[in-house]
Amino acid sequence: MKRLSAFATRLCQLIGIGTLSDESFNELALELFALQLEHNAAYRTLCGGSKAPQSWADIPAVPTAAFKELEMTCIPPAERIKEFRSSGTME
Repeated sequence: MKRLSAFATRLCQLIGIGTLSDESFNELALELFALQLEHNAAYRTLCGGSKAPQSWADIPAVPTAAFKELEMTCIPPAERIKEFRSSGTME
């Protein structure tokens, strides 16, 4: 979880700067993908044995149905403080 927190802090700092180069954006996206694979079991399952992406454009997308059927989160239940639901994800 420390790696996720460190990533979130760094991302907030970069967003505050206002702009990211294409290279910086790609690096952040690939790092976030690796973190999600490590900490999000549902996403890891959806990605299956996908080869490691070389670009953010190669990162596997999540089908909308997954948000209805799976817990698409890296945060353990005890650490969650808010949950967002849209009309499209509520049953």
